Amino acid sequence: MILSFVALAKLPIGYYTILRLVLTVSAVIVIYNERDKGLTPWNIAMGLVAIVYNPVIPVHFSDRDIWRALNVAAGVVFGLRLMKYPRG
Repeated sequence: MILSFVALAKLPIGYYTILRLVLTVSAVIVIYNERDKGLTPWNIAMGLVAIVYNPVIPVHFSDRDIWRALNVAAGVVFGLRLMKYPRG
């Protein structure tokens, strides 16, 4: 997701709140769509994304570099998922 890479810039807090919501919902949708496949690496990765970016019970990291690494990791996970399954 390109939103994750845009988050590497210093942006207003509202952007990161929206990013949390979008990434969590997107990850849950992927998990839901693959529910019949059981516990797959994609479900595990998306579950971790959903937990870390959950806007209801947010995870807080004091170091901005941790969030930068997580944003890149989330972008890569979603990008790889999109490349492997472009229509689903």
